[in-house]
Amino acid sequence: MSATTAHSFNKILNQTKVASKSRSSGEVDDGTKKLRRMILVEGIPSSVDPTLRPRIWKILLRVSELPVDTFLEYVARGPCEVREKIRNDTFRSVHVAPCV
Repeated sequence: MSATTAHSFNKILNQTKVASKSRSSGEVDDGTKKLRRMILVEGIPSSVDPTLRPRIWKILLRVSELPVDTFLEYVARGPCEVREKIRNDTFRSVHVAPCV
């Protein structure tokens, strides 16, 4: 992955932060749509910028802040009961060619 791709991700991430403050709970803004498409087409260039993956997931999950203590509490719980179903869903959604 190139630095140009990482720059494109960062540009969208910065725009999405601003847009996420003004959108309603069910609405998906254009920045998030672009972000999803880039992930499908380009993948996340985490080797170029290791901060991208966690920042992208926070936007996709609509998590603005997550205190360390809360995160560690979630991790300590271990995998949830529907973990395998989620893994299968994400595997299918990542490996299916997007409709253009």
